[in-house]
Amino acid sequence: MQSRLLIVIVLMMSTMELAAKEPVCGGNFVPCELHSWTDAAGEWRFSLLPHPSGVALSADLVLDKKFTLNGIEELKETIAELPEGTYIVWVEPPGRGTWIKRKETFGYPPERMMYKILWFAEYHKITIATDERTPWVKVPGTPMWQSSATDAKPVSSADSNVGTPGHTQEESPLKVTLEADRHSYRVGDEISGEILLKNTSKAPLYLYAEFDWGMSGSLSLFAREAVTGKDLPSSLIGTALPPPPSSKDQFMKLSPGYIYGVEFTCSLKELGVEKIGTYDLLAWYHSPIPMRYGLGLPIFSREMGSVPANIVTITVVE
Repeated sequence: MQSRLLIVIVLMMSTMELAAKEPVCGGNFVPCELHSWTDAAGEWRFSLLPHPSGVALSADLVLDKKFTLNGIEELKETIAELPEGTYIVWVEPPGRGTWIKRKETFGYPPERMMYKILWFAEYHKITIATDERTPWVKVPGTPMWQSSATDAKPVSSADSNVGTPGHTQEESPLKVTLEADRHSYRVGDEISGEILLKNTSKAPLYLYAEFDWGMSGSLSLFAREAVTGKDLPSSLIGTALPPPPSSKDQFMKLSPGYIYGVEFTCSLKELGVEKIGTYDLLAWYHSPIPMRYGLGLPIFSREMGSVPANIVTITVVE
């Protein structure tokens, strides 16, 4: 095993030192392997390397300054130079923490930064999938029901300026409503609720039927401090990006005026809420499927951006 690892690394190092016009991966090497970490100053750094099957790259190679990309803009420049169709595996070391007692802390950046990277790659026809080996913490996203009933009254007033820019509630053919099971909670409680999706257009709308959570799925849920507006870190991050749909059965038809509901239950801690105070809950819908994979259906696609829900305000007491 050690000899195999040495051969693979030597081969990669030799290939990477060829003419600069050849990308380090995405050509002869498919897929690529993306690593991300924060340095001692808390700045995000990245490296994009060939992804050897069955071989774990060493931290020394990943952190080599020759391959380090300083910040999201350098990463985007590198992605833009890759051949169309390149497949990138965004790897996170086991444990979601410091790798081999180094001052660098490996892991995924905040979800909103990941959105920007994933959508930039999609624009350049490059797929980035999060590492399926990663031990994700995931909210049970179970479809509840489909009904033509009227909307339930939201807990608080609507605010459409949430999430990655896309449609506002007024522009979108889809209306998103967030509901919580109550207004007040204690520190350490679980919170339950629903995200309701209503087709407000006059034509059928097709949604990808796997309602996963996080930037690679269809639904996002975050919390922020109501007074300061400070976003709180959430551990509700999604799974790997789905493969392109192969059947129209993988989409759900939402008729005009109909509502589809997704139920969720998680701990306040998973939303970053760990002390008393007043908090806003933010949710939005975003399709993981590009229009070109819609199989001829009028789908709500990734290009249509995100649709924010109303803001729900909760109070947390001791």
